[in-house]
Amino acid sequence: MFDIPEELQKLVVEVDKQIDPKLKEIDDQIVYNQAKVLDAFRKEEVAEADLTGVNGYGGLNLSPKSAMRQASLESV
Repeated sequence: MFDIPEELQKLVVEVDKQIDPKLKEIDDQIVYNQAKVLDAFRKEEVAEADLTGVNGYGGLNLSPKSAMRQASLESV
């Protein structure tokens, strides 16, 4: 399909093997951070409606919930 030299393909495979542990470490950190944020949202009872920026009438909902701020602080 693509005319990629075999030597370059082998190099890509080798580099992938070398960086795989670091990529796994990054993936694990992402999962951990997501869990922290979701846990903070649960504790502060943040609802789906709190995550939207509009009120359905075309205007901005300018009353940010303090729970969102608190959840943000807790997840750090």
